[in-house]
Amino acid sequence: MFNLSCLDKRNLACWEKTCHTATWSNSQTKANRPPEPDMLQLASVFHDSLNRLVLPLCSMMTDRPNPLVPITSSIYLVDASGLGLKQGWSLRYFAQEISWLLSTCYPETIQRVFVCNAPSYFSTIWKYLKSWVDPNTAEKIVVLSSPEVLPTLEEYIDNSNIPTAFGGGFSFRHGMLPELDDNIWRHFSWRLPSRPLPPGPIKWIEIADGRITALAVGGEAGSKRTETIATLDPVKN
Repeated sequence: MFNLSCLDKRNLACWEKTCHTATWSNSQTKANRPPEPDMLQLASVFHDSLNRLVLPLCSMMTDRPNPLVPITSSIYLVDASGLGLKQGWSLRYFAQEISWLLSTCYPETIQRVFVCNAPSYFSTIWKYLKSWVDPNTAEKIVVLSSPEVLPTLEEYIDNSNIPTAFGGGFSFRHGMLPELDDNIWRHFSWRLPSRPLPPGPIKWIEIADGRITALAVGGEAGSKRTETIATLDPVKN
């Protein structure tokens, strides 16, 4: 879920600025490191985690319709209720960069993008922004007025997983880490004290004995991170 109200003037300026600075790296010295990480780079890390962790995790679960069919795409929910008209015109560069990232690196990740609670003037903004968005991505975008949101989302998502902002039962908070439901928690052997996943990139690997392991990778405090956080035993599955 994405909240467009977070893309205010300050954050959009930061996005444009960091996309034109030298590559940010955790291994660089503080003297040479740009003040903010590359925002497009961070967006890529998010979608990479979606492909390396979330979609494979969902595919491993058998308590779903058609459990033999892997899950390869996701639904994006965009909260446009706080979108101002002036802000809409400022989204063109962001829209162009994000759609380029999705169409180039993650072309099949999106099933639908629902723009929810769109204000009455959004159609005017969309006519302008659409020319900045990759055509294949634009075809997957569905704009919903407030009365259309909940009935439409319930065709695709269980009510318990629809954010409360859209009339569902899921208490979503902007920036929250993924929380595991009961079935996922029981299905794997987790080395976590609580259910929210740790921040940072996580990927699945197959280890020598045939088990599948979730490995936290990347860097932490300047050191390489290789922490096992979960395993899936083929016998239990």
